[in-house]
Formats: sequence, C-alpha cells, structure tokens
Amino acid sequence: MKKSNTGILLLAACILVYGLLTALLFDVKVSDGGDDSSYVQSAYYFLKAGTLPGYQGPLYPVALSAVMLFSGMHLVILKLSSVLFLLLFFIVFYNTYKDVAGRAVLLLLLLCCIVNAHFLYYGYHLYSEAFFMLLMAVTIRFFNRHFIATEPVFAQYLLLSVLLLACFLARTAGIFCLMAVFLYFLSYRKWKNMGIYLLVTVAIFGAYFMLKKIIWPDTKNLHFSTQLASLLQKDFYNQASGYEDVTGMLRRLLDNGKQYLSYHFANITGFLPDTAARPGYFATLLWYIVYGYTMWYFFRCNRLLYFTGLMVISGCLVSFLALQVSWDQERIILVYVPFMLILLAALLEQWRTGAVAACILLGISASINLKKTIGKIEEHQPEMTENLSGNLLYGYTPDLANYLEAAKWCGANRSKDSVYACRKPSIAFIFSPAPNFGIFNVPAVTGKVLTDSCSSAAYTPVLLDISRTQGNAAYAVLLQGAAPFMYAVASFNDTGNNERIGLLCRFPVAMTAAFLEQARTAAMPVYTGVPVIQGLLANGGYQIDELRNNLQEHRVSHMIMASLRVDPNRNTGYIITTLHRYAFYLSLKYPRMFTLVKTIGNTEPAMIYQIRYPQD
Repeated sequence: MKKSNTGILLLAACILVYGLLTALLFDVKVSDGGDDSSYVQSAYYFLKAGTLPGYQGPLYPVALSAVMLFSGMHLVILKLSSVLFLLLFFIVFYNTYKDVAGRAVLLLLLLCCIVNAHFLYYGYHLYSEAFFMLLMAVTIRFFNRHFIATEPVFAQYLLLSVLLLACFLARTAGIFCLMAVFLYFLSYRKWKNMGIYLLVTVAIFGAYFMLKKIIWPDTKNLHFSTQLASLLQKDFYNQASGYEDVTGMLRRLLDNGKQYLSYHFANITGFLPDTAARPGYFATLLWYIVYGYTMWYFFRCNRLLYFTGLMVISGCLVSFLALQVSWDQERIILVYVPFMLILLAALLEQWRTGAVAACILLGISASINLKKTIGKIEEHQPEMTENLSGNLLYGYTPDLANYLEAAKWCGANRSKDSVYACRKPSIAFIFSPAPNFGIFNVPAVTGKVLTDSCSSAAYTPVLLDISRTQGNAAYAVLLQGAAPFMYAVASFNDTGNNERIGLLCRFPVAMTAAFLEQARTAAMPVYTGVPVIQGLLANGGYQIDELRNNLQEHRVSHMIMASLRVDPNRNTGYIITTLHRYAFYLSLKYPRMFTLVKTIGNTEPAMIYQIRYPQD
C-alpha cells in the first residue's frame, strides 16, 4: 500500500476515534460560564433582527445564525456545528504539517488532541475555540502555499487579508495574526511583500469598518473598543478599580505567562494533574528558553514552522497582555497547543533519536488523556441518560437549576413590553427566549464625579455611616427622612481604618443643621465638609438614581436574585451578589421599589422581585 494511502487510512481511523469519543461525551447542556449561550443569543438576534453581535467577536455568532436558519434554537444541531469545525481543524492541520513532520509523530500528535477531553469539550460546546482554531489553521496553510512556497500574486494578498479579518472578527485576540504576518516579512526582509500586505490589509479592514458603519449606523463601541476598555481595567467586573499602568501590564504579562505556559499547557497535555501545585516562574523561564531556541532553529531551516511559531508568540503576547490574571481559563492557551506541540515535536525530530523520543512523549500524553477521558465518559453516562429522556435541567447544580426555572417563570409572566434583569442573561435566554437585561456589575463612578457633586453652595454634603443600621429604629427613621436627598453609596475606611458603607446625601443648606442634630441624637456617625468627604470617597461609588435610570431605560419589570455560586463546582456559601447589591443600594432611597413575588428552590433559592418605579 502506498505511503499516502496509509496516511489517509490512519487519519480516517483518528477521525473515527474522534467521532466515537464525542458521541460518548456529548453534553446537551450549556456551560455555567455563559459564553457559549451568549453566542447562541447573539446568533438569534442577528438572524431575527439583523443586530450585529457586539461585545464578543461577531463572526462566530454570524456563522451559528446560518445553522440556526435551518435548525432554529435546537441545541444539539447547533452543537454539531462545533463538532464539524473541530473535525475540519484536525484535517487541515494534518494536511498543513504532513511534509514537515514524520507521519508517526503527526498522527500521534493528532491522537493526543483527539482523545483529549480538554479539546473534545470545545467540540461539543458552543464556544468559539473550534471555529477559531479552524480559521487559524486555514490561514497558516494558505500563507504557506502562497507566500512561503511561492511568490504571491495580488489576489492572494486580498484573500490573506480577508482571512486575517475573519480571525479578528472570530476572536478579538485574533488581531495577533496580522502581527505574525508582519513579523514574518520583517524577519526575512521582504519589503515589497510587506508594503503590499500593509496597503491591502488597511484597505480590507477599512472597507469592513465603513460597511459596518453604513449597515449598522446606530452601533456604538462595537466589538474591539468595548472589549479593550474592559480588559484594560484592573478588575474586569469593577470599573471603579481603575485602569492598569505600564507596571501593572508587565506584571500581568509575567503572571499570565506563568499560569498558562507553566500550568495550563502541562495540564492540557496530561503531564500535570488538575490538583497539582502550580509551577513558579522558573518553569516559565525554561519554557521561554526552549521556545526561543526553537524559533532560532526554524528561522534558518523551515519557514512554515517559523511562521507557526510567530503565530503562537503573537497570540500569547496579545492574550497575556489583554486578559486580567483572574481569568485563568485554559481555553486562552488551548487554541495554540497543537501548534506548540508540532513545533516541539518537529524540533526533536532533528536529532538522531529525536523522532523516537517525540513518539514516546506524545504516546504518554495520549495515554494519560485517554484514561482521563474514559473516566469523564463514565461520570457523564447517568447525566446523558436523563438529558436524553427529556430532563434538560438534570446535571445542573441546584443554584443554576433554580435560576433557570426562575428565568422561565419571568419569561412567561412579564408583560410583553418589559424585560427581566438577571446575572447570566445568555443562559437564561436558552431556556426562556424572551428579552432580558444582563447586569454583570454595579455601574460605578469615579471619586472625582462624587466629590465634584459636593462642590455647590446650594446644599451641604453629608456622608452617613450606615454600616450598623439594621435593626436600629432610630436609624430607620433618620434614613427615611434623608431619602429624598440621597445621592450615592460608597465604601470607605473610617479613622480606625475599618471598612464602612457610606451614604452620601446632599441637603439643602436650610435643612442641614436640623438633620445633623437628629443624627447626633441617634448616634449615627456622620461626616461633613467637602475636604473630609473628598478624602473618604476617593475610590468612587454608585449614584443611586443612575442605577434606577439604568433599569427604567431598559424597561426592567422583574429582577432575579439568584444564589449563583462563586465557585460553580461546590456550595461554599459564597454567592454572586451583583444584583443583590444593586437592589440594596436602590432600596436605601426607595424602600418600596422591590416586591418579592416568587421563590424557587428551598436550597440555593432564586428569588424573583417585581419592580415598581417611584414617581419623582
């Protein structure tokens, strides 16, 4: 049998293994993270209303909408598209590198990914990883055929720029692909290619942004700028924490390199268990040394592998700088793992017994991951049986199951011209495809905004320490009288450096003395004077009426205050309190604004509140 036919048969065998393992692991549920269901929600609104997906990369939801055109909101069929994208990635990957690596090494490398539950997860879930990996592989293959192996013609510059635009629109970090192409031309001093590439790419990207502005003129802060503003924050979910400076960004680069290269890469390949202690910076430094040598070696002898390395380096650099360390998700590095493995395996092959060593290491990795995958299949079987019988909530933790039941109730009981507010809107949408409003953080304002509001001759600013107001009747009467003048809520540290909750009120000058006397009688700690308040509120806070207006402008009639776990895997007693804090701040000024109408679940309940907006 010819060598090429043998390779095709072995590749087909790998594909059969992929199909079998995917079928056994297939999960009809959406993840508790919400990103996958968010893609589905975006695809639905693009298909039904022509709304271009905003925060996330728009291309993947657009691709999903094409499937949805025929399948509707059928999750299984939608998920099969991810299965197909990952399958196509394996095929394109194999055909791209079959001439630069030994057949045994390449097939074992594919098998490492195919039997790996980390990769399979993104084949049967609706994340963008499988789609993006396919785009990345197609881009590398196209670049190799038309820019490395031969001299390109003008049409191929156009196609390359379209592929690079697709990578960017599929995943914002895909902007790194443009950087990799630029660095390749720069490395080999291909000035003519670089000039044409830059001109054509600017033209293609410019044409896209111009068309977007024409077709979707009302869209603001779409995609890149929206993500950039959030990712530059020190805390993704708290704008009040401020933005990173240069030192902070460098620290982010180092820490992300440590957790993704030293831990997640080793964990994905099976050489470091899930429960292992995370390696330190030394392991990361060793990684950089090995990778640096790899790049130096292939720069001289294999331009395809050198370009692959540039793609990986550029991708890691962009991701490590852009993402807060707290993200700590394996999928950030997973899309690069097959390309990193081919580089390391091809480097080993250059030595006399290197091919054998590469096969042994890849075989060990495949064996470890196959064992882990079989264990996950055994764990998943009872859940799959229940899901296939129609119990789609089986397998969700109680907090999430109660939340989804609450979402279904809100979808059925809200008025048609209103929406309900919740913490994970995209997951709720899958089970209740009705309009909802996601609240991911309590909108904060800076300390300057709060302190500037204190500088007026018309009223006197008074900061009330309300940390111990519960159960105190005198405090309750005092706050009721102060309600019309409440302006903002903020945390601050008192003179003993104890953290307190402060309520900023702005009293008409004529009423200030009487209120301060009442506060002294009630023994409520108060602070007055602009300089004092400016010092205490330096970290910013939350404007109460802005919070109300935010809900009112979005026509929110109900709010789900769920017991969503901070740690999704176990009930530690700590829950995500975003909506609870939002409602608490509003209830200080408007105590009758929220009315409990339904509670779902005895443990980790989801409580549904109806909102009645006060008249100004």
